[in-house]
Amino acid sequence: MGFGDAQPAVDAFTALTKAYNEALRNPAATSPTAFNEYVAGQAKNAYDASLADEKAQGRAFRGTPPANRLIVKSSDVTTTVPTVTLENCVLLSTTHPWTEYTLATGKAVPTSAPVNVSPPYPTTIKMFKPTAAGWVATSFTTDPTKTCTR
Repeated sequence: MGFGDAQPAVDAFTALTKAYNEALRNPAATSPTAFNEYVAGQAKNAYDASLADEKAQGRAFRGTPPANRLIVKSSDVTTTVPTVTLENCVLLSTTHPWTEYTLATGKAVPTSAPVNVSPPYPTTIKMFKPTAAGWVATSFTTDPTKTCTR
């Protein structure tokens, strides 16, 4: 499925997701530089903090990461600073779920609280191309009040 003029932004978000998921497999040995070329602003702070927290807590992930299912909500690639807004409705693996675990014990981290709405939740991602260097995610919001349906 092509995304037209927004394809480079989609490619950058896909590369970010892949690099970040790989970092989560071994946070203790991974620097945020593994994915920082794809993030800026609020998104960079959130991704960096998340990796640092996994490292500090002695945790990692295993299994199959959620697969992106992206749509382009809006796109304006003709302005001075091109922008694309994506929505991601990930597909969760039912055979090898993406599971957080404690490195010291190898046991899964218990879920913190019951949820009222089952995941996956839609996430809106703002992508910008501030320089010729490429697209970056600058912010994202997840809506935990509704389940993705696509």
